[in-house]
Amino acid sequence: MSRYRIKRGIAPIADGNSRWFILDETGPKKIISGLALEVIRLIASDLGNEDNLAEALANRFPPEKVYYVLIQLEKQGVIVKDSVQTETPADLFRSKAYGQERTGYPPSRNDDLTVKIFAIGEAETSADAIASSLSRSDVVRIERVRDWRTERRSADTVHVAVTPDYLEPELAAFGRFAQKLRLRWMPVKPCGVIPWLGPFLTEETGCLACLLDRVMGHRRLEADQILQSGNKKSLRLSIGQTIHSLETVTGLLAVELEKLAMGGSSEMTGVMVTLDFQTLRMERHLLAKRPQCAVCGTISQKNIRLETLPKEPFCLESRIKVDYRDGGERVCSAVETLDKYAHLISPVTGVVGRLMLLDDIPSCFGSVIRSEWNVRNRGEALLYEQKSRLSATGFSLGKGRSELQARASALGEAIERYCSQYEGYETHIRASFTELGDVAIAPHHLMGFSEQQYRDREAWRKKGGTTHVPDPYDFDRPIDWMPAWSLTQKRWRLIPSAFVYYSYPRERGGDICRGCSNGVAAGNCLEEAVMQGFFELVERDATAMWWYHRLRKPAVDWRSLDSTFTAAVDVSMKEKGMGLDVLDLTNDLGIPVFSANLFGSKEDDCLKAIGLGCHYDPHIALERAISELGQCWIMVDRKEYRLKLQDAGREHFLRADPHQPPRISSDFHSKQREDFLDDIEDAVQLLRTRGLEMLVVDMTRPDVGFPVVRVIVPGLVHFWPRFGCRRLFDVPREAGWIDGDVGEDDLNPVPFFL
Repeated sequence: MSRYRIKRGIAPIADGNSRWFILDETGPKKIISGLALEVIRLIASDLGNEDNLAEALANRFPPEKVYYVLIQLEKQGVIVKDSVQTETPADLFRSKAYGQERTGYPPSRNDDLTVKIFAIGEAETSADAIASSLSRSDVVRIERVRDWRTERRSADTVHVAVTPDYLEPELAAFGRFAQKLRLRWMPVKPCGVIPWLGPFLTEETGCLACLLDRVMGHRRLEADQILQSGNKKSLRLSIGQTIHSLETVTGLLAVELEKLAMGGSSEMTGVMVTLDFQTLRMERHLLAKRPQCAVCGTISQKNIRLETLPKEPFCLESRIKVDYRDGGERVCSAVETLDKYAHLISPVTGVVGRLMLLDDIPSCFGSVIRSEWNVRNRGEALLYEQKSRLSATGFSLGKGRSELQARASALGEAIERYCSQYEGYETHIRASFTELGDVAIAPHHLMGFSEQQYRDREAWRKKGGTTHVPDPYDFDRPIDWMPAWSLTQKRWRLIPSAFVYYSYPRERGGDICRGCSNGVAAGNCLEEAVMQGFFELVERDATAMWWYHRLRKPAVDWRSLDSTFTAAVDVSMKEKGMGLDVLDLTNDLGIPVFSANLFGSKEDDCLKAIGLGCHYDPHIALERAISELGQCWIMVDRKEYRLKLQDAGREHFLRADPHQPPRISSDFHSKQREDFLDDIEDAVQLLRTRGLEMLVVDMTRPDVGFPVVRVIVPGLVHFWPRFGCRRLFDVPREAGWIDGDVGEDDLNPVPFFL
């Protein structure tokens, strides 16, 4: 007859209030079941025979329930049969670490499981040491492999690739080999101060190519150097190790392999683990399975024809706003955004590497967060792209009155820039403008350059990245086009793919169009993103008119807008000897656009920084402009930035016009709506009355899921020098801001520099 006892390492404890707890090294667990409590008390009092237990409890519980509870307590590792030999420390560890509820007790063992260890990239010594150490396990069967190319698929085999770096070209080759044979395997970098383990890759997880897409994005310099060197090996930066560091890594690896050998699952399935020996910090990095992956993905490049344009409309939905005014209106809070997309942040496998608080920003501005994001291989990037917003720079800034809002802002900025990079799977049509007819929008109409700028393009190219004028487009030349939904015409139209994405291949249109961040926005939903992108276009349209015509604009009486935030910034800047002017740049569209201009002392009365803001709500527009001053603060003392500001000189147009009365709150008609869809419909109608069309491209990446759109309104003016847009001249003339004979040669020669 079976006799039970309390398992070693388990202590049933009464708290004196008729409550019993089970204690183990992980902490107390309250016994909720009355029957379980009675059974444990009787076993603890040395009444462990199962029939005796059933008899002792017969007046309250039927025998079958007693036997059931005994089975459950045994599975949970609380009790054990006397017939089971005394557990060794290894048994106790494995039953706890590997989870009795998954494997039972004692844990089952898969005697057929073999772990094959092999070296990648001259890691023979490390592989030998790991194989030797793992062979001491009485659970894992180890086999040292010398040539992985001879391997075959087996359901009872796990492969471990030991490598000095995940950027080893040979590792990528094995990854493709493993994917083809559907092997279960994991890479390990045991050397260096920060060793890497995993992820454990199966048919259900992403593949090595998914992993390397992110790893190389965060280590662009190394990846490009390896590619350019042509010597087929990594830079071997992680070379230090000791006996103890290697044993530590091997021990962690052994635990995960034993879990697999004993019928459990590894915590590294689809997850990489890094161990920092400097700080003893261990981090988990989630591997994203990329549907567009060239090795394991299900989405491939789609070359469509004109007659196969999408038949379904681009649908937007009703999205109710919530009252989170820091940074604008949203459908959820910054906390919810950060929680939902936290998995996108990792310096190894994330789209965003880090979010770092800048500590040299005056506290009056709130918080500014720098984000580092994954840069894709740009291929033949032009020199002018290297340090401009016409390229994927790999970093951006977010702002907010609270640190949480700033972090959410920085995350969104990083995601929208990441999604703007060309990957290669994007849907396109290869055709000439002449072939496509009125469904297409010509590149020059989108880019906004004038005929004079095209003629003088060599001179413009010497002025800097944002002033680069591309080659003119031959309408009979085939290039790539992609669908964009016209919210105005309710139909699909075609725009050059190179206008949408950074670093598009030159031969397919990248030499005549350049993607940039203008109108690109991320949001908690597509509708929220559309409005953010629209406000950015309106802001830059109004700014261009002010800047290039050097228009005198009225001040904004920000005190009438009841902004305590602006008041605090004003006081703080005065204490630093600086002055703040807020100008009203609002143009014919009637949507408030403000410029917050920060000036130095009376002795140095030069422009120090500019912040822009736009929104239906003037209060939000004001605080966006003020917040952007904080975002620009890191550039105030940079020589390059100062020189650009000095080029603008002590222009009168940078100051408020003393001859115009300041604009007050009642001068602005705030449109308060509860639904983003209503805002979008109003924006479309507003543009329609001015002969402008609003288009949207959904740029949300399938491996990211954070909604990103590019909003396009051909004819709105960019605040970079784009002098072919007629609005740049027509609107100021109609408003009486400029004379009728003002031409391109009369414009401000200093390009706007943000």
